[in-house]
Amino acid sequence: MLFTRADFPLVRSDELADEAPFWTHYLAMLHDERQLMSMLEVDGADWDAMYERLHDPERWPVLRVALDEGGHYAVYWCNIPDDKGLHIERLSAGRARTLVADLADGCPAALLAWDDLLEIAVTVPRRSGVLPRLRRFLLLLPLLGAAPEDAHLVVRKTFAPRSRADRLLLDAAVAITQDWSRREFAEDERTELWRAA
Repeated sequence: MLFTRADFPLVRSDELADEAPFWTHYLAMLHDERQLMSMLEVDGADWDAMYERLHDPERWPVLRVALDEGGHYAVYWCNIPDDKGLHIERLSAGRARTLVADLADGCPAALLAWDDLLEIAVTVPRRSGVLPRLRRFLLLLPLLGAAPEDAHLVVRKTFAPRSRADRLLLDAAVAITQDWSRREFAEDERTELWRAA
């Protein structure tokens, strides 16, 4: 069956960013999943329940990172049977849509520079329904290319936690960026840049 984007049963699901099991799934492409479950205090039952929510063929979760100049990045699960994917799109202020990356293979896309990622994360638009800064950072983290050696220190300083859940998530972000600064991506490990038809 041939699908077009108009057929996608996308459901706005920004509330998932406040649930620790969500991050154990989403960040597993960047860090050991068992370590993430331990750091975020997620048990197997909660992990399984989140898996079912993320891969529901009737409701495809989508989370948005709003941009200050208008438009947004959208992260969504493409739950087509036998052709599943994890997509990141960018919608410009002029409503032009670009499929930036398909992360189905778990490969970081290496499409955003470190400074650009930080700027998007901390420049929070003044409108309702906008995700907090650390969650904006983590949603776009798979698009990051190289990170500086002090990336984990910058993350710790930039994203001050406001709750225990924030602190746990920040610790995970620090661990990931500390590993990231030591990583060099080979050309064949980078997800291609795709243009939407």
